[in-house]
Amino acid sequence: MAKDGLTRKERDKQRREDDFLNAAEKLYAGRGYFQTSMEDVAQEAEYATGTIYRYFASKEELYHKLLIRKGNAYFEMIHGILPDKNTPLERLQAIIHSQVRFFFDNAEFMRIYITEVNAPCDTMNPPEELEKAHTQYMKMLGDILRDGMKEGVFRKMDVDMLLLAYIGMTNNLLCKTISSEKKISEEDAEAFILSFLEDGLMTTKGNK
Repeated sequence: MAKDGLTRKERDKQRREDDFLNAAEKLYAGRGYFQTSMEDVAQEAEYATGTIYRYFASKEELYHKLLIRKGNAYFEMIHGILPDKNTPLERLQAIIHSQVRFFFDNAEFMRIYITEVNAPCDTMNPPEELEKAHTQYMKMLGDILRDGMKEGVFRKMDVDMLLLAYIGMTNNLLCKTISSEKKISEEDAEAFILSFLEDGLMTTKGNK
């Protein structure tokens, strides 16, 4: 048994799954989800077409596993930095920094959303595992906003509406940023989001 607790067979399985997921991410971003077949993914990963079906029953399952992998990576990043932050503003700033960094570090993957997210197909709906993680993420973000309001640092407003506005604004802005012909740096994108939100959120007390 290896240090990671996996047998050789389990490590080989994981490696092949990663090969297929990496190939799918590249092709989905370049061609689009609907224009990419399982055969295309297998060829990109340099395996026989039949091999990919040993690991993923369908293209939908492959896509969902890719979503889960990326989603878990993002949530792990968030949970890893928040314990070091004390105030609601510091925690919010840390989340924004992580979100911007994730978009720029995973630009190829995020372009899948730009081209496919509005497509009328049930296969693009997020899997249940990712929905649960997203719900926990929204609760965590909501708690940060409520704490800031209780401390008088953030303006009092409807938290549910604020969350919808925050997610909609940041996701759309970052999607457009990474796909724009005009080169916008990660630092400039983060600075704009921070300035925009702080101007709308901060009270006189918070701006001191």
